[in-house]
Amino acid sequence: MTSTNQPKHLRIEDWPNADRQAFEAAFMPGDIFDDQCRPGANLSAGSRRKNQNSYGRWLGHLAVADPDALLIPPGERLSVDRMRRFVLELQDEVRVTTVASTVDGIYQTARLIAPAIDWSWLSGLKRRLHSQSEPLDRFGNLVMPDETLEIGISLMEAACNAAPRPHRLNEIQFRDGMIIALLTLWPIRRRSLAALTVNRHIEQSEGRINLLLFSEDTKGKRPEAIPLHPMLIQYFEHYLAKIRPILLGDRTSDALWVSQHGKSLTSDAIYGAVRRHLFKATGKMMGLHDFRRATGTYIAQTMPEKIGILPGLLQHRDPNTGQRHYNQARSENASRRFAEVQREMRSRYKAVQRKRSIDT
Repeated sequence: MTSTNQPKHLRIEDWPNADRQAFEAAFMPGDIFDDQCRPGANLSAGSRRKNQNSYGRWLGHLAVADPDALLIPPGERLSVDRMRRFVLELQDEVRVTTVASTVDGIYQTARLIAPAIDWSWLSGLKRRLHSQSEPLDRFGNLVMPDETLEIGISLMEAACNAAPRPHRLNEIQFRDGMIIALLTLWPIRRRSLAALTVNRHIEQSEGRINLLLFSEDTKGKRPEAIPLHPMLIQYFEHYLAKIRPILLGDRTSDALWVSQHGKSLTSDAIYGAVRRHLFKATGKMMGLHDFRRATGTYIAQTMPEKIGILPGLLQHRDPNTGQRHYNQARSENASRRFAEVQREMRSRYKAVQRKRSIDT
């Protein structure tokens, strides 16, 4: 009898051997003597993780509801009846969008581990679930870039002017404000933001700071480069020279963003910190990817004639060119023009004069 404490998701090391070996083999790169590319060789790490999690959820369901099925070869095990029972169970627990996403991951995994089988029925189920799903309307949660930039700068200013606080609270607040301000002017993805390091991703010369992304840091596997906007250089230099060393303490790390314990800040920790500050300031539950949505919405609503800067600003894949210098120039130009959009918008309101407390 299977224990009721059986986890809902089976870790890959707990999968049946046939499933695990077939899944791992699908991602192995070929060599120069192999003219057949493995079906998963070109998938991103994120896609692999999503497919693995979905399939692990399916196997976790079977481990409780139909444990004998785990002894059946994976291609035979994945049947219409078993999938029907799984979907009905899942629909009682999560939104239909999550059900659709999970079935999609199972379908993608099935194609990898049993490519000779016709999975058209599973593909059809996936399409029907997607057609029924309605993603949450996140528009009401968006905080526009002019406001998030103000929040980020205000957090840094307040941290510099505050009386000393224990547990490095002022330094944490400054770091979080720096992240929010940077994301506003350069809305990169969560993984790219967390991957930034001091020695590899930052170039400093003659009062100019360039921020770099390499192909392994981006979803599109394309390097990017952007000059930090002048309005943030003073804050960024202060973070590197004063704030980050305090957070590091006696530890060593090359990570740009570090915790109060001197460890590399994870993408989840960055997500939580940004979300907490924005909710406190605006009452809206805005995530990191929402910075990208807000950027597109902001430009479309306020200055639609400049909508063409979005592909470069958001690092969208361009099928017409993959040249490194073009990508860098495009990203740099898009970021500069977006900063100009920001200045134009902010100039419509009365400027708030602050006493600058950061040493030049």
